[in-house]
Amino acid sequence: MSSLSPENERRMNNMVNRGIVTAVDYAKAVCRVQIDSLETDWLPFGSVRMGKVKVWNPPHVGEQVYLISETGELETALVLGSFAYDDQPNPSQSPDILLIRCDDGAEFSYHHANHELSIHLPDNSKTILYSHDVFVDCHTANINANRFAVSANHLNFTADSCDIDAHLTINGIAYNSHTHKNVQTGKSSTGGVNV
Repeated sequence: MSSLSPENERRMNNMVNRGIVTAVDYAKAVCRVQIDSLETDWLPFGSVRMGKVKVWNPPHVGEQVYLISETGELETALVLGSFAYDDQPNPSQSPDILLIRCDDGAEFSYHHANHELSIHLPDNSKTILYSHDVFVDCHTANINANRFAVSANHLNFTADSCDIDAHLTINGIAYNSHTHKNVQTGKSSTGGVNV
């Protein structure tokens, strides 16, 4: 038989609970949670970090979370963590993968056994990088695109050799089929390209 009074036993039972998020107010960083037949009032949800480094990754409706209450009163509980269940299974079962998967299908993963970093974004997505300086240092770089555009005040290439397998146009003039004017034999240089 428990030596606790009914009130203290109730508080003990309510110190840690598990439930499903039913509503989220993102502006106020609070949510409601369904615990069996009970739906809580608006409760603050936690974050991985919220100091000099801040991480915003709020819960969503349907997530299973833990509620922690120091006093055993649900009105003062905090919503922490997220846990897989039947409706929201784990995105991977591999011990070698760090994986973030979003609802739109985007995936960010690092396979530390294969040393492979992968970012997969859905169709019509966009990747934006703003930085004062960008440095890329690698053994081999491959870019596969339908269109590749570079806009710069000055463009400098340094290489032992440069192979271009394409129709090349320079200042609107087709390089592959251009001609020169004022051509003559001997040591003289050819004239400019015919426009």
